[in-house]
Amino acid sequence: MTSYKNILTEPQKKSLIDLIKASELLTSCEIKIHLNDSCPGDVLTKACELLVSLGLTKTKARNGIILYLVVKDKKFAIAGDEGIYAKLPHEFWTQTSDHSITYFKDEKYFEGLKYSIESITNILKGDFPVHANNENELSDEISYE
Repeated sequence: MTSYKNILTEPQKKSLIDLIKASELLTSCEIKIHLNDSCPGDVLTKACELLVSLGLTKTKARNGIILYLVVKDKKFAIAGDEGIYAKLPHEFWTQTSDHSITYFKDEKYFEGLKYSIESITNILKGDFPVHANNENELSDEISYE
């Protein structure tokens, strides 16, 4: 059975981290990928908990976003802090998640995560533009549980 530990190759991990870095040059949002094998409860609830525990609610503009992929349980959620939800309709999150899940069903984890990051960046760069004093507030590394 596939585990979060082996769904991405090292070059794919590097590519996703580089994509997050590039995205954060276009928008002031902070994006984080978190991988796990199981989530016994509601995946969105857990994603919101991770948003807090990983520090994504401590950004200046309250514009942190987490992509939470649970591999063995086949769950996925995108959660954003209050600044994000104030700007984007619920449908955006649902559509982005649903489209990414189509990749995950075919075990194309890299492609699904890449799609989510690109979609988020394209929509948020208008609402959360980069400022002259923009700083990377959080690590871009993929986190695991």
